[in-house]
Amino acid sequence: MSRDLKCKPSASFVKHSVFPSFAKYKSMHRESVQHPKKFWGRLAKEELTWFTEPKRVLEWKEPFSKWFGPGPTSAKRAATPGGNYF
Repeated sequence: MSRDLKCKPSASFVKHSVFPSFAKYKSMHRESVQHPKKFWGRLAKEELTWFTEPKRVLEWKEPFSKWFGPGPTSAKRAATPGGNYF
C-alpha cells in the first residue's frame, strides 16, 4: 500500500524554516551541486560563529578532506567539556 500524503505546514513553521518553499530548496540544492565551495562557504559564514574565519572552504587530497581551515568555531568549543558558554 502506498499513499502520496502531503500536508501544508503552518505559517509559523514556514516563517522559521530554512526552506520556506520547494522552489527555495531546489535553488539551494542546485547551487550546492554547481558551486559547492561557494555554497558551503556562504552558509558557514552565515550560520556559524567563528573565532577565526577560515581561509579555505575545502582542501581535498584524496582520500582526505579538510573543511574550513584554519578556523575553529565556537561550536567546537561548546561541544567540549568545560567549553560551554551557557
